[in-house]
Amino acid sequence: MNSTDGRGGLTSQDLDSLRASLMEVRAANRADVEAARSTVATLVDDGTAGSPSLREDVANAQYMIDDATAILAMIDAALVRMDEGTYGTCLRCHQQIPLPRLEL
Repeated sequence: MNSTDGRGGLTSQDLDSLRASLMEVRAANRADVEAARSTVATLVDDGTAGSPSLREDVANAQYMIDDATAILAMIDAALVRMDEGTYGTCLRCHQQIPLPRLEL
């Protein structure tokens, strides 16, 4: 069994695993943002963004950008909390969040 490192009962191994998972999700979301931005740029650059079906494509790509950007902000905030030693503690009630919940 690993010893805790003073971070709400999470072990160093727990934090390393959680950080690795967050970094994978972060990379995937960055790729999504870039792909969606490329889609928007292509549609706008070739002048086809004015048609109704393509306006919907642009709107969907913009939604993807907004959604992925929001997820990136949450991941960055979680990484900061890891560095500060406060990750794993609920920001509202200040109770320890169980590891299985953090893994989700």
